[in-house]
Amino acid sequence: MSRWQYRVSIAKFYWHLYTCGDNKTWHTWGVSMDRDEILAQSRLENRRWDECERRMADEAGTWGIIAVAAAVVCVFLIRMFSEGGNPYDLLAILFVYLAAANAYKWNKTRSRWTLLVTMLYAVIAIGSLCAYAIAG
Repeated sequence: MSRWQYRVSIAKFYWHLYTCGDNKTWHTWGVSMDRDEILAQSRLENRRWDECERRMADEAGTWGIIAVAAAVVCVFLIRMFSEGGNPYDLLAILFVYLAAANAYKWNKTRSRWTLLVTMLYAVIAIGSLCAYAIAG
């Protein structure tokens, strides 16, 4: 069974569309919803953003952090080759961002792994800030 066939079989298991006269009804876990109810609820949930805008915002955030990471690496390399300074301030900026992004993700998913990663990034960020304060 291919991956696509597996996904279709799962989708058929959870969602059943059938016709009752002219009215189409979706059933999931024993709860019936009219097509118009589904559309109204979808419009209410997506009143600010549609799916395409959400995906673009997510991709923009991803490309933004890639640019920030590249800039941090460039500034770090320039600093190391020209001045010989410490990288703690740059590491703090990078890890504060990663901790905040994962904290938001944990707030939405409540995943233990995401919480663990968030705490690790936060500890590294706090350690980098302390090292920057001490090293000057």
